[in-house]
Amino acid sequence: MEVHALDRTRREREDRIGRELSIQFSGAQILRRAVMGAVESVEGCDYAGVSLRSHHGEVQTPAWTSPAVWMADAMQVTLGDGPSLEPMWIGDYVTVDDLSTNRRWGQWAPSVVTLGLRSLISVRLPGGSQTFAALNLYSARARGFGLTSLDEACSYAVEVLDAIQAAGRGTGFETAMATQSLVSMAQGVMRYRYGVEVSRALSLLQTYSVKSHVKFQDAAREFVNAGRCAR
Repeated sequence: MEVHALDRTRREREDRIGRELSIQFSGAQILRRAVMGAVESVEGCDYAGVSLRSHHGEVQTPAWTSPAVWMADAMQVTLGDGPSLEPMWIGDYVTVDDLSTNRRWGQWAPSVVTLGLRSLISVRLPGGSQTFAALNLYSARARGFGLTSLDEACSYAVEVLDAIQAAGRGTGFETAMATQSLVSMAQGVMRYRYGVEVSRALSLLQTYSVKSHVKFQDAAREFVNAGRCAR
């Protein structure tokens, strides 16, 4: 009887995790479509994503077009270095023609080059005082962006803001977006520090959540915090 009760409890936890994942991925679809559109709209753009930084310094990546993009953000957390961690920007955008020669972020830039990211345009998204948000666009080539790319990126950032506002009107979107960000960051930390593949990292998070009797989101947060403390 006890065994059946334990099995039922485990199934209930697994079902709960499944529901969390379902909400998490469906809630971010609007924003994900928006960043996919950036690749089509900005000359030279191969990859795109949105980074959020809270006033506590926590970096999240709610939407991306390639694992390389959220890996780049995960590296910022792990290394404590990168554009999203800058305390203050001069102006509303940052551009880097060749990350392989960039000295501004001496640890982060060489690391993201190994992911196939060579050029960067990062445009700040106006928002509340508690959160810093940016649309990050990458080219796989050095000096890969064209003469009109920055203007296109700034214009497209307005569309991303509209997408964020539209998504925010959905019930539970902010919670779902935060969950996806934590999961992505945890996967990135596990891959970067321990060489764990993305699909395997997700499976490990699910297993850890069930066995440790913690929420899936909290399990992901533990891995992200562990990566930050291990710097």
